[in-house]
Amino acid sequence: MNGILGGLDPVVVVLAISGLLFIEECGVPLPFAPGDLVLMLGGIAIATQGVNPVLFVVAASLASIAGALIAREILKRAGATALMKVAARLHVQGPIDRASRLLRRAGWLGVLAGRLIPGLRIHTSQVAGVIAMPRRTFLAGLLPAVAIYVGVFTGLGIVIGPTAIAAVEHLQGLLVAGAVVVMVALLLGVTQARLRSNDIRMLAQTRYGYFAA
Repeated sequence: MNGILGGLDPVVVVLAISGLLFIEECGVPLPFAPGDLVLMLGGIAIATQGVNPVLFVVAASLASIAGALIAREILKRAGATALMKVAARLHVQGPIDRASRLLRRAGWLGVLAGRLIPGLRIHTSQVAGVIAMPRRTFLAGLLPAVAIYVGVFTGLGIVIGPTAIAAVEHLQGLLVAGAVVVMVALLLGVTQARLRSNDIRMLAQTRYGYFAA
C-alpha cells in the first residue's frame, strides 16, 4: 500500500495540507478537514511516504501564520458587527465571547492560550482583529502557538503513522473478505431461488399437465 494518502507526490501533499490550513485560518470553516486532522495526515505522510519533515513543518507553519494574520486584518476592518452576524449563523457566539475575554485580560499570553484551546484557535485571530490588538502583540502569542500546534499534531501523525497504515491494510482485508462472503451468499440465494422455481414448475406439470407461468 502506498501510504494513507494514496501515494501522492510529497510536494503535492505539502501544498495541499498547507492550503487547507491557510483557508481554515482565514476563517473559512472546513469541517471535513480540521487543522489537527490534516496535520496528523501530514505526519503520517512523513512517516510513510517520504515527505520532508522540515519542509512540511515550515510550510504548514507559514500557511497558518499567514492565514491568521489575514483573518486579523479582515476582522479589524469588518468590525464586531460583521463577526457577530457570522457567529450567529454558525452558532459560535460562546467561543468568540471566551476568546474576547481571554485576549482583553491577558494580551499576547491570551493569544497563545486561545490558539491552543480546542475550539478557540480560529476565533482568537478574529477577535484580535475586532479589538484592534497590535500586530506585534498578536504575533508574540501567535508564533509560539503555531509552533506548538504544528509540532504536536504533526508529531502525533509521525508516531501513529505505521500503526494507522497497518490498521487500514487490515481493514481492507476484512472488507475484501466481507465482499466475497456477500457475493457468495447472493449467488447461493439466486441459485436456490431458481431451483425452487424449477421444482414448482415440474410439480405443476406433473399435476396439471402444463408449466406454471
